[in-house]
Amino acid sequence: MNSIPLIAVEGVVLLGLSVIGLIEGIYIMSKPDPFAMYDRIGPGRSLIFLSLILMGAVIAYLIQYRHTFNDAAQGLSWQGTKGRLGQVTGLIASYVFLSDVIGFVYATPLFLCFIFRFLGVESWLKSAILSIILSFLTYLVFVRGFHMELPDGWLLNL
Repeated sequence: MNSIPLIAVEGVVLLGLSVIGLIEGIYIMSKPDPFAMYDRIGPGRSLIFLSLILMGAVIAYLIQYRHTFNDAAQGLSWQGTKGRLGQVTGLIASYVFLSDVIGFVYATPLFLCFIFRFLGVESWLKSAILSIILSFLTYLVFVRGFHMELPDGWLLNL
C-alpha cells in the first residue's frame, strides 16, 4: 500500500487554507460592502495578514521537515490519513458549532485543548494551560488589537 507522508498532507491542507484566506481577503478588499462600517484595518487586510503568516509558517515547517518526506516511518496509509483528516474536520466543525452556541471565550480553549491532545501533547494539564494562554493571546490580538467582535454565543445571551 502506498504511504503518504503526514507532513506533506498537513502542508498541502494548510497551504490550501492560507491561499483560500488570501483570495478571500483580496476579494473583501476589492468589493467592500457599502452597508458595513470598516475600521482602518478592515476584515480584508487582517485576513490577508493572517493568511500570509500561515503561509510563511507552513513553508518554514515544510522546509524544516523536508528530510522526513521519504521516511516510511513518517508516512501513513491513505486509510489512516483519511481517518486523521476526518477527526480534525470533526473537531473543527464542533468548534464552529460551539462558537455560535457558547461563544468564542469558552469554545476556543476547549477546542485547542482537544487539538493539542490530538497533535500529541501528552498531558491534559499541559494542553489546558497552552489552550488558555493561546486563547487569551488570540483574544488580545483580535479584540484589543484589531477591534473585532468575536461570537458571544446565543446560549449565554438567553
